[in-house]
Amino acid sequence: MLIQFIILQVLVFGLLIFFIKKILSKDTQTAETRLNQVYEEMLEKQKQVTVKIEEAEKEYLAKKEEGTALIAKMKKETQAELAAKEDAVLKEAKAQADEMVQKARASAEDLRKRLQKEESAKVIEYCNLLIQHALTPETIAAVHRQMVKEFVSRGDKLDFSTVSSDVVEVIIKAAAPLLPEEKEAIEKLVKTKLKREIKSQEVEDKKLIAGVALEFGTLILDGCLASAIHDSALARKKLMQEQD
Repeated sequence: MLIQFIILQVLVFGLLIFFIKKILSKDTQTAETRLNQVYEEMLEKQKQVTVKIEEAEKEYLAKKEEGTALIAKMKKETQAELAAKEDAVLKEAKAQADEMVQKARASAEDLRKRLQKEESAKVIEYCNLLIQHALTPETIAAVHRQMVKEFVSRGDKLDFSTVSSDVVEVIIKAAAPLLPEEKEAIEKLVKTKLKREIKSQEVEDKKLIAGVALEFGTLILDGCLASAIHDSALARKKLMQEQD
């Protein structure tokens, strides 16, 4: 009985060992299969990661090229804009310089005219003094009478066309009081030339030296010695400049 029991025990333990070994072997295979699956999944993920890295590198290179191109474009546009602004600044500076030159020339021309006017006034004043000291009052009066006569006689050559129709009065400036017949002759001349009646007012002006000047508003018809001296001085000055 004991031997049978021992044999039974051996058989039982043998079966247990067999089943345990089989179970362990199956678990090992399952674990190995799982490890292989995990490994395959890791390889697949590695491939995916590699693909993504390559795509990321391509995208990076593309972005880099795009950024380089954008920087080059912005640099070119900036240079063009700076060139345009520089050109605009230069044009503005040139325009301002031209304007300053024109203003300077205009100022110089105004100054020249003013000095010329002052010079002419001084020359006329000086000539007036010379004439007054060199000639007797009778001689000056005779010159005055003669210049008034010549002014009336050349009345047909005087241009009255620019006298506005709004002008209703003429101021007769005379170096000395006019004789009644002289004033009448001048008034007749004005009426004939304008073909209408117009008031007259006589004003004595010693600066004329001799002769008369008719003022129709801003228009002046001159026949005095002062103007003759002035015109003669200008003509002489121009001639000297041309000879130089």
